[in-house]
This record gives sequence, structure tokens and C-alpha cells, in this order.
Amino acid sequence: MALLALTDVYVAHGGPPILNGVALQVEPGERIGLLGRNASGKSTLLGVVAGQVTPDRGEVSQRHGLVVTYLPQEVPRGLHGTVRALIEQGLRSSEEPWRSRERVERLIKGLRLNPDAEVGTLSAGLSRRALLARVLAAEPDLLLLDEPTNHLDLPTIDWLEQHLVERKSALLFVTHDRAFLKHLATRILEIDRGRLTSWPGDYAN
Repeated sequence: MALLALTDVYVAHGGPPILNGVALQVEPGERIGLLGRNASGKSTLLGVVAGQVTPDRGEVSQRHGLVVTYLPQEVPRGLHGTVRALIEQGLRSSEEPWRSRERVERLIKGLRLNPDAEVGTLSAGLSRRALLARVLAAEPDLLLLDEPTNHLDLPTIDWLEQHLVERKSALLFVTHDRAFLKHLATRILEIDRGRLTSWPGDYAN
């Protein structure tokens, strides 16, 4: 059973169509790379899947109880508290505390974060790292990442690739990093003039 499905989704925001009759199914365990030119609608599509953009028409359906987390490109204003506290916001309350603590520590180490740093004093790059850790902390059924390797150095990108492969849950991501795409994607989506094309297989295929 698909985790999530879009049927005939149309988004225009009062202008030319950004998404024009888009259909998409996301299956468990898929890692889908989303490609397209700048301003082609990639972030809009992620927003629809995340429930943050309401289509002008069409249907978005999802499996009951589906947990979706989303890392957008923009760093939201008003972040405060320590890095550790920000990451812990992503944890599921039903989980055993010791598992949650272990996951937070792994994310802090893997993303090379200072857990005691005040989020409000961080650069945009470090803020995105902390936000990335927060969306990973939930261990969602479907993870949405918009340009996740921006501001990351090579060792951290390598860690992130390995972490995402080991998670085995579904992933939909936008990236201009071709190496990251080649290492992760099990399917490629291309968006062009509002239309979505699905290419089975990895980037090489």
C-alpha cells in the first residue's frame, strides 16, 4: 500500500500552473530524487506532500497515521533555545526515553553540532544542520528534504548518505548534488512545465 498519493494536483497561485495535473505515489522504502530547473515547482511539490501547500484542485491522500517531516530550504525566523532542545522537538513522545537520547546523541555527533550552542546565534548553515537533525530525530515514515547538502562539508555528506540508506524508510528529496543523487535515489522524478515524469531505477539508469 502506498504511503501517500497525489491525484490530478493543480497549483497555480493565480498565475501560470506550477503543478499541472500531477500524479504521484510514494511507496514504503523508496528514495526518490526530484529534479527540475530552478523555479520549476520542486519546492511547491514538497510543500503539497508535506501538507503546507494546499492545491487549487486535486486530491492528496495518505496512509492513516503516516508521520511526515520536512526540511525546507529556508531557515524559519524566531528559532531559540539550545541545539539539543531544538533536535528534541522532533522526537516522538511515545518512544522510550533511552532510545530518544541515543538517537539525539548520534545525530549531534554525525552532523557535527555543538549541543549547547544557542540556535539564535548560529549561521544559516549551522541552523540548517540543527533543523536537519530535528526532522531526522522523528524517524518519520516519509522524510522530505529540500537541498539537504547545502552548507555541508564532505565528511558530513558522507555520514548523511549512510544514515539515510540505513533508515530504510521513504525519502523524497531535491538536490543539485549529483553524487548525492547517484548514491541515494532508487527512482527519479523530473518536473518540467508543471508536469511530472517518473523514471524507475537509479540516476545512472
